[in-house]
Amino acid sequence: MERQDVAFSSFEASLPNQAAGRRVGELYAGNLLAAFLLGLVPMWLTARERAKELGAARTVLQTPPLMPARRYEPERQSGSEFFTNLREEIERGQRFF
Repeated sequence: MERQDVAFSSFEASLPNQAAGRRVGELYAGNLLAAFLLGLVPMWLTARERAKELGAARTVLQTPPLMPARRYEPERQSGSEFFTNLREEIERGQRFF
């Protein structure tokens, strides 16, 4: 019977050590979580800001600048006239061969 008492008392004696070990583990886990969050939050805020900037840049790049109509028509006519004259010159040059 004494042996059982010794085993039982050693089990009771180990309970406070296990509780202290568990408490230390909880503190380490809590500190690790706090360190993780201290690094995560600033990175998340920066990423969110960059995403907004990227969205704004894409919007600007996808929107073509509109050429005023008063400038477009003379340029179109000038281009058309150039290529018409070019075709006439090429055809005239082929007749001589």
